[in-house]
Amino acid sequence: MTIVLRMPSRYYRELVNTFPPSIINNEAELIATQDRIHTIVKQEKLTQDDRYYVKALEMLIDEYARVHC
Repeated sequence: MTIVLRMPSRYYRELVNTFPPSIINNEAELIATQDRIHTIVKQEKLTQDDRYYVKALEMLIDEYARVHC
């Protein structure tokens, strides 16, 4: 089976460049990631790119909580 990945849009690349998703190592990084999510979900209308990006950040938060809580 062949998996085809779509090319990220310019907007998605901007999201990632502004706040690159990465492993959360401490409380300060956790708070920064949560703040980033809140900033995006406050928008009136979320794009599919917003949803994908927020999901990636949520997965990083979940992993941090699994390891540190």
